[in-house]
Amino acid sequence: VALAAIIMTWGTDFIRGATQNVDDQQKRSLICVNQLDYQIEIDCSTGKIAVDNRGQLDILSMKLRLHKPTGEIDVQDITTPLAAFAKSTYTVTNPLKSYNKVDIIPTVKTTDGSLVCAEARREREFSCP
Repeated sequence: VALAAIIMTWGTDFIRGATQNVDDQQKRSLICVNQLDYQIEIDCSTGKIAVDNRGQLDILSMKLRLHKPTGEIDVQDITTPLAAFAKSTYTVTNPLKSYNKVDIIPTVKTTDGSLVCAEARREREFSCP
């Protein structure tokens, strides 16, 4: 009987912990999907990429991934925060004509700290002469 009680206590704690982890992951995903909205704009004439944050969350940083037609990817870290409902322009390290697609993975500010929103990744294909 004592062994059964120990196993039941351990099992209850294990299931409670697993359920809590699933709930936390679901809350984080909902924050990224429901409260984060941004658009990518490409300006071939200036060689710059603009990000328009139309969501309710501040974007703390971004991974700007630039794709070459050969399949290579150059990653540029943007560490300048972008406030909710703000727009900012970024200069890339190589000319935009070297690339054919860009995608962004944002990190947002939450009440618990920061959260990488990989599920809210946006991409944009383009062709600069």
